[in-house]
Amino acid sequence: MPFFSSLPRPFFTPITRSPNLPVVVHRRSFSVAALQMSSKEAKLWGDALRRVSRMPSRNSRSQSHLTKPFTSMTSWAAVHMLLCLLVSDRDSILKGLDEIERLIERGEFAWRTDREDVHMNIEAALTDLVGEPAKKLHTARSRNDQVCTDFRLWCRDAIDAIVLRIKHLQVSLVKLALKNEGLIVPGYTHLQRAQPVLLQHLLLAYVEQLERDASRLLDCRVRMNFCPLGACALAGTGLPIDRFMTSEALGFSAPMRNSIDAVSDRDFVLEFLSANSITAIHLSRLGEEWVLWASEEFGFLTPNDSVSTGSSIMPQKKNPDPMELVRGKSARVIGDLVSLLVLCKGLPHAYNRDLQEDKEPVFDSVKTIMGMLEVSAEFADNITFNQERIRNALPAGHLDATTLADYLVKKGIAFRTSHDIVGRSVAFCVSRKCQLQDLSLAELRSISTVFDEDVYEFLGVENAIKKFSSYGSTGKSDDLPWAIISHWKDDPLCWLHHVGQILQPEEFDFFLVICWFLWWSRNQRCMENKFVNPLQSITSARCFLEAYRKAISRSPTGVPAPTNVTWRSPPNGVIKLNFDGALFQNGAEVGVGVVARDCQGDVRAWLSHRFPRHVELELAEALAARNAIDIALKHRWPSIILEGDCLSLINKLKNPASDTSSIGPLVWDIKTAASTFRCISFNHVSRVGNSLAHNLAKFASARTEGLHQFSVADVQRFALSDSGLS
Repeated sequence: MPFFSSLPRPFFTPITRSPNLPVVVHRRSFSVAALQMSSKEAKLWGDALRRVSRMPSRNSRSQSHLTKPFTSMTSWAAVHMLLCLLVSDRDSILKGLDEIERLIERGEFAWRTDREDVHMNIEAALTDLVGEPAKKLHTARSRNDQVCTDFRLWCRDAIDAIVLRIKHLQVSLVKLALKNEGLIVPGYTHLQRAQPVLLQHLLLAYVEQLERDASRLLDCRVRMNFCPLGACALAGTGLPIDRFMTSEALGFSAPMRNSIDAVSDRDFVLEFLSANSITAIHLSRLGEEWVLWASEEFGFLTPNDSVSTGSSIMPQKKNPDPMELVRGKSARVIGDLVSLLVLCKGLPHAYNRDLQEDKEPVFDSVKTIMGMLEVSAEFADNITFNQERIRNALPAGHLDATTLADYLVKKGIAFRTSHDIVGRSVAFCVSRKCQLQDLSLAELRSISTVFDEDVYEFLGVENAIKKFSSYGSTGKSDDLPWAIISHWKDDPLCWLHHVGQILQPEEFDFFLVICWFLWWSRNQRCMENKFVNPLQSITSARCFLEAYRKAISRSPTGVPAPTNVTWRSPPNGVIKLNFDGALFQNGAEVGVGVVARDCQGDVRAWLSHRFPRHVELELAEALAARNAIDIALKHRWPSIILEGDCLSLINKLKNPASDTSSIGPLVWDIKTAASTFRCISFNHVSRVGNSLAHNLAKFASARTEGLHQFSVADVQRFALSDSGLS
């Protein structure tokens, strides 16, 4: 079927299947909107303004997106954000929200236009269900900070989805390079033939550009990940609220420091759309190149029927429509950025209703760029490079001329002089209608006596490729894919949390085994000079898993799981973060402790923090783990080990399947944050091995001002003495 006919799909459509990724919006963002509404059903806006608001606008689209299903995340967010309520009121609200969630999931919720927006729809329905408690929800809250919080959560998840699709396209390009390893193609400048390059080198140029695109998006995500909630309309509130608690519960790094800035600026989406635009430009360039190469004039590649279209009148046509549309859609992404820039340029502080129009360009940009990435990856998987046509095209254009000039330079000739000599040599070839390598030594000597018999080692595209020896040059690509696999050796670990979203448990095992076989194949090539086709890894992995599962099924006792009793230092270059949660005897507070140590056992950072709220122990452990992740992100440690003594939590963090327990949303958030590291693993250790983190958690019962009496050196001394804090 034509590719882009299905592309306006709902946002966050899973690539295969994903029980964790919402269809459109992060479930937490919907819960924030649901939790922070006025209890009044009375109209807040005048009739004239309501008529303008009902015009086909960007806000209407954003509301339609917010009506997508949400799950237990709603209840989870409510528990964290509404702890100031009476227990009876809180329970009533949670039950009401659960019922609204079920109605939305079944498509039975009645959305009413007379209730103005999604906030009022949910709140009015909640009031109908639970009555008086719903009227307490809007205390110390405004729709200004609600919408901005929702928007940041939505964009944060959108970045995760886009980066995942960038990775998929990179893999498709590397696979294409593997398939055509060693193929030489003409390299172009000004669309004129210039020098020979390896096709794999050209494809990897796009891989590098996409890597920077992903890096820009992740950098944007870091700056975006601050919570506006609690800023209210613009000035904050005098009522007692805990912005740090709500920020942590929603997975933000911290609350925003200035309430006016929190509700009035949209620089985070400007940066987001700017990164999208750069990505779109790279995809457009890829599309342009492949469209040219698919033309009869080039004939370098042929798309499969599944990714090409014909003509309604010309039966011979085979058009690379998907990449033409990728090229065209880039203009739309750039236009979305320009639209938002113009929207924001003249707004006074703080909130202005103009910002109602900020959602449409963002939604459109995200949907479009994700479609472009998916189509580009699919196109890369379904094209064939015409190797014979490419080889026949190589002789034209004297691609080895620059290499010949380098030969003369190595003979001691100044480059400008060698440039002139080679120019005369090319002119001689043009008059004789031959190539440089066809000239006899006598003919070359008639142009310059510097030429010797070794000149033929520099002539011809194959010889020219071998002479490129500088770092990053096309001649250094002949080790592909091993150099790339070596560079990406930690990526499977980085991707595990993303991959876990789309694979079933049995497929997850298969994925891990394939990664191991790929790395083993690379070692065979580099260490023992044995070539193993990495494409055979799929077959090898399948055979290995079948044999392993049969062996396990026949074992009467199974394989005992190892148990770590004492603390062990991490490998060189890796930071180990031990975490623990503790419930205090008064039953009203919980403490978390985190300590980060390097391969020498030296303490690099620590945390001892208390929460004046009652929570279950497993939730306290999860909060400690999230704090450990935040410490690692703050210090920008690329490779970490997260270690705790709560086996149930560690198993949930290791399990790629979604967790449906009460802490499932927090587990999902930890996994998402963990995916930003180059390498991360989750370890279980006994209480003895986790004693320092446990003591830090218990010490948190002291008053906050006492926490700063200990330095990193003090904690290091406690670690060396294996004693508790006192």
